[in-house]
Amino acid sequence: LRGTNSRIPEVDIMVKTTLPSQGSHFITIQSEDAVLAQFAAQQGNTYLLRTGGFTESDLGQRCFHAKTGGVELVLNHLVDQPQETVLVDMTAGADAFASGLFSRFDLTLIVVEPTLKSVSVYEQYKAYAKDYGIAIRVIGNKVENDDDIAFIQEKCGTDLIGCLTHSQWVKRSERGQEVNIADLEPNNAELLTVIMETATQYPRNWEKYWQWGIHFHNLNAEGWANDAMGCDVRAQIDPGFLQSFRPETVLDRAD
Repeated sequence: LRGTNSRIPEVDIMVKTTLPSQGSHFITIQSEDAVLAQFAAQQGNTYLLRTGGFTESDLGQRCFHAKTGGVELVLNHLVDQPQETVLVDMTAGADAFASGLFSRFDLTLIVVEPTLKSVSVYEQYKAYAKDYGIAIRVIGNKVENDDDIAFIQEKCGTDLIGCLTHSQWVKRSERGQEVNIADLEPNNAELLTVIMETATQYPRNWEKYWQWGIHFHNLNAEGWANDAMGCDVRAQIDPGFLQSFRPETVLDRAD
């Protein structure tokens, strides 16, 4: 990801919030991309990346945020096209706010079950996100009847996109049995389409994305990164970068 970015003389001083600058490698959604080619599993036009698990040296010393920092770096250097979708399966609930990762999305989808405990997680997430302009929508899950749907609707209001029912297809999949997406229950398959249509209504706001990136990078610099790296990592930020950055240029070059 560092590429030839002159603001980062050594790759070892890149931290999870490091932002791109002139010369950085930008990830594009194509098989020729260096990051995807090395780290992603590919099936058709779909790529799968997963965060690393704990190693022997991690046990008892590091929390999982040491791993999710890699996700942050990937998203900070990602240039996707409007017709492409990048989906990140996050840590559950408000734990996402332990880093600036929550600010890296155009839309956050919160899965809510018809219980007070599940609703409380949604309410907590929304309360934490309110000052950051985070777009939030809700997907009801494991509903069994109209009462379940009405409960989630009452608690989540217009944030609710729709509800998934208990799914035998999902259960078979979770058991490791062979499944075909064409066999997914029609009502659940229809909701997946609605979710995709909803996501397209939230295009990338590069200005907001960049400004929150700077905010959290500086916050981490002052909190721990400067001491850990032995230098002022705030120098990695190019204040004029966004003015010269053209996503379409990156995509043209990648093609």
